[in-house]
Order: sequence, then structure tokens, then C-alpha cells
Amino acid sequence: MKALPEAKMQPVGHVVSAFVEMHIEQGPVLERAGIPIGLVTGVQGTRWLEVSFSGEAAHAGTTPLEFRKDPMAAAVAAIAQLQLLVMPADPMARLTVGRMSVEPSSVNVIPSRVTFTIDIRHPREDVLSSIEAQIDAECRASAMRHMVDVLIKKRFDLAPRQFDTAIVDVIDKACERLGVSNMKLVSGAFHDALFISRVAPTAMIFVPCRDGISHNEAEFVTSENIETGAKVLLETALSLAR
Repeated sequence: MKALPEAKMQPVGHVVSAFVEMHIEQGPVLERAGIPIGLVTGVQGTRWLEVSFSGEAAHAGTTPLEFRKDPMAAAVAAIAQLQLLVMPADPMARLTVGRMSVEPSSVNVIPSRVTFTIDIRHPREDVLSSIEAQIDAECRASAMRHMVDVLIKKRFDLAPRQFDTAIVDVIDKACERLGVSNMKLVSGAFHDALFISRVAPTAMIFVPCRDGISHNEAEFVTSENIETGAKVLLETALSLAR
């Protein structure tokens, strides 16, 4: 019996010439500036770290300071120092401690372990690396001062992404033709455009949202801003199609 000839693979799909996404800002900048459109030039990089301080559980009432190996004291000191150093020094930097767990989590027991997450963000990857190194140094110094151990694990690493400057310029010219004021912004949150930008020229349009609130029942955009955003998106799409 003769072998069947191999089927030739045909390409699936088609080339995307451009992708433009409109979204609420998810932040307060546009609303507070009174500007209806944000030209999104890219998405900042993000790293998630998990920090664990380990010490010795002991009775809260019977253990004097000199005998304590308190991971909570080390964690609090490190977090406080990082909050003082990172964001005040760079307006583009973001540092957030969003989750913390304490073991054994008892009112009258010095913890044996404290674990927390740190979310750091910045439009430049070299600065992200510098912030990560700063976190490492501060946590290790705090662990040494409080006679505890520390372990730092990187749980997530997403590099910054720059959007296509030509498409950003098309959006800018669309705003100009419509007489709509705008400002350039870097997105602080992930969006579909971030991932589409890996395969096609991409940019984004932001519209203001009330108090910068998103993913919440209080999320709100005025009808006027929705209409303005839709007009800019349409004008941009028509320009790209031409």
C-alpha cells in the first residue's frame, strides 16, 4: 500500500495592519487634568516579588526584645523604608505591597514567618532592575538587623512595551482634526493591546473615568467622554484604512 502524500500546510488567518484599543484610563490623571483623550504610548513593565521573613515563634508576653527573632518587625521596617525610597524618588515608579500572610497568625504569638508580595512597575526595564535590587538590599539589611532570615522569589516578570509611534501619531492627528485636546500617557495596567503589539502595529486611546476607579461597582465614564472617545477611535480607524 502506497503512503499518502503529505498535506501541504496553508497559512491560517491574515496579517493585521493595525490595532487600536480604546479603554478607560483606570487612573485619575486625565480627569484631574480636564483632558478628554489620552494617547497611550506604551505599557510599563511589571514584576511581582514574594518576600518571606522567617524567625522564631515565641510568647508575646514573656519574650523580651533582646531574645526576639521577629519577622514581622523585619517586614514592617523593610516595607516602610521602601515606601520612603522608591516612589518619592521617581514619579514614574510604582511599588505596592498587596498581600501579606502571617504564621501562626495568633494574637499572643510572635510570628514565625511573614510573607508578602511586592508589585513594582516602571516604563524602563533598567529602572525596574534597579528597584528590584533596592528591594533585595533593603530586605536583607532588615533581616540582618532583626536576626531573621529572608527569601525573595520573583513570581512574574513582564517587560515594558512601546506602542507604534506612527499609530500614536495617527491618533494625535485625528484629535487635531476633531479639535479634541489630548495628552500622552504610559499605561499602568495590562490591556489586550499589550499582547497584540507583539504581532501588529498597536496603540491605545484612553478616556477619563471618575476618580480613576475601575473593576468596581463605582466605575463610571460620562456620556460625553464616551462619545468623544468613540469619535477619535472612528476617525483613527478611517485614517488607518485610507
